[in-house]
Amino acid sequence: MSEIDVFVVYYGEYAHVDDIEGIFETREQVEEFRKRFAKNKKLNVTTKKMNPRFFSDPLRIPFLVCLRDGELRPSGIIQLTGIDECAKAGRGEVEREEDFWQVYVMAENKNAAIQYALNKREALSLKE
Repeated sequence: MSEIDVFVVYYGEYAHVDDIEGIFETREQVEEFRKRFAKNKKLNVTTKKMNPRFFSDPLRIPFLVCLRDGELRPSGIIQLTGIDECAKAGRGEVEREEDFWQVYVMAENKNAAIQYALNKREALSLKE
């Protein structure tokens, strides 16, 4: 099944499924819904993927490990949930800005993620 863009129309903060008023396939349908009365409460619209392609690994967990040069303890580690972020973890991407590293990893647990990130940073630092 291919990815399709859909338009999610909602009031408020889009914090809960209950806030969603409708999901439409075209912008024209969105505009019809938004202008259905003489006066309408402001609606927000965001574009999402229907049937998104996603990375999957049932044995490991996607993490983002944040490190600074020379430090052995991460400044942060979070378990990822977003489709794009999890794909980065699946590819083992690394983003670096000066002495700050963001290492996307797939690991069995937090400790394994930290060790993988430290090893990855070390290997990339040696190449410089």
